[in-house]
Amino acid sequence: MSAHDSKNIILTKAALKSGANLGLTNDDIAKITHCSLDILQNESIEPSSYEGQKALILIRIYEALYSLIGNDMANIKHWMNSVIKPLQGRPADLIFKPDGLENVIEYLDTMKSRL
Repeated sequence: MSAHDSKNIILTKAALKSGANLGLTNDDIAKITHCSLDILQNESIEPSSYEGQKALILIRIYEALYSLIGNDMANIKHWMNSVIKPLQGRPADLIFKPDGLENVIEYLDTMKSRL
């Protein structure tokens, strides 16, 4: 296995775990990252690709929520499914929209900077 393959596996596993912790299914993660289920199952998201960049943002969303909320998966999922007024919607819905993933992570980065 090459270092390149290792990076793909690590990124894919992290995206799947982060997504699951956010209450997302593998189908959801595939849609958000613009990957096929085959790519997810084969653990082959390329970090420098468009799909890889979307996967990294998804991971950052989970990490930001973890740092703000802690290891309380119920509250993390609750936040994802709550209407957040500054975002004008539920993050769980917004992350499927073209700029939604970026808007959610920007909001969370702002929240973290206020701590």
